[in-house]
Order: sequence, then C-alpha cells, then structure tokens
Amino acid sequence: MAIRRSLGLVTLASIAVGAPLHAQASFDVGPLVGYYSPIGHFDPASVYSTALPQTPSDLRGLALGGDAQMWFTRRLGLDVQAAVSNSTIDGGATPCAYCSLAGPSSAQRVPTAAQVVIVTAQARYDISYRPETYRFFVSGGAGVVRHGGDAYARYGSPTSPAGAFGMGFSIPVVSGFNFSAGASAMLYPFDLPMPMELRGNPGSLQHGFQTDVLFHVGLHWGRQ
Repeated sequence: MAIRRSLGLVTLASIAVGAPLHAQASFDVGPLVGYYSPIGHFDPASVYSTALPQTPSDLRGLALGGDAQMWFTRRLGLDVQAAVSNSTIDGGATPCAYCSLAGPSSAQRVPTAAQVVIVTAQARYDISYRPETYRFFVSGGAGVVRHGGDAYARYGSPTSPAGAFGMGFSIPVVSGFNFSAGASAMLYPFDLPMPMELRGNPGSLQHGFQTDVLFHVGLHWGRQ
C-alpha cells in the first residue's frame, strides 16, 4: 500500500511539473542574414598558393542560412544554425606561388571563388528579466566549419570541428513572428596539409588557430 501510495504521489508530481514545462516549450524556425568575419591567423608557411587567401580575413563576406531554436523551459533552449558565406579572393601579388620563400619574391594572383560553410548546435540560456516577453541569451556548444569553393576544392575542402559560443536577443514583432539578432564565434585549429606533390616541404600549406565571428539577424516563425 505504501509503495502504491508513493507511486501515486510521484505520478501527480510529474504531472504537476511536466504540465508547466510543456506549456513553456516552443519552437522557432526561420532564415538568417549575416556577416562572416574571420579574425584568426595563418602561421608562416614554406610554400604559398595564389589560389588561397593570404589571411583569414580575405574570406569575410555576406552570409545566408537558416536557424532553428527550441526552448524547453522559460530559460533553457537549443539552437541549430547553418550559414554559407561566399567570397572572392582578389588578384594581386603573393609572396610565392608553389615555391619556397627563398625563391621568387612575388607571383601574380588570379581572383578565386571561396566558400565557408558553418553549422553549429548550441545550448542557450536566457538571462533576461522577463523571458516570457523578450529574450536575451548566452549560448555555447559545438560545430563544424568547412572551407570550399574553387580556392579549397583542389585541397579536399577541409572540414574542422569547432567550439561555438554566442549571445543575442529575440523580441516579438507580429503574431507568431520574432525578430532576432546576435553574434556567434567559432574557435578551432585549422590545418591544410601540403598537397602530395609538395610533401617534401616542411609544415602545412595553411595552419593556425581560427576565430570566426558570424553576426546575424533573422525573422523566426514560432509555435508555442
């Protein structure tokens, strides 16, 4: 009898707690527009390619994508974001093209298309005073950053795992729609090995710790 009574109390407690949590759960999805701005660095290399950027900032540009977020409670949620940024690596001079730094002093660069794809999944925590009215959140999680386009395709379009951190806000604008804005930072070590024909050279074609920042705004449609 005692066990049955205890089970009954647990069941009632679960219903009492679960009902508010269910009522607070929500799901929002929508497009995003942003600006991709890598601020990391490349270590000095023994060989350079005219097809690759000289610095990570050469890849900055407009980013387009989508965002899906779910709030499990009034303050705790999950955000999944994907964005693509396309850029053109300008022509000009580079220290060396497929040669050692002791070789020719410069080589002509041809404009080359580059693409960076970012996918992240981050837990969010709302720190606003009234989350039922507006949200101001901090987030953290993991993601992947893929370098592609004509610039990187010849080197296998490397994909790097990254830690992801961010912050932002969301406010209702019209019934069922929310406007959101924020910024995310992806931190990861980037390594682009020498192509097979240049494996006799020391080091990597590109190597260095990266900090990629994505500023973004979006309009989300949500269901409570």
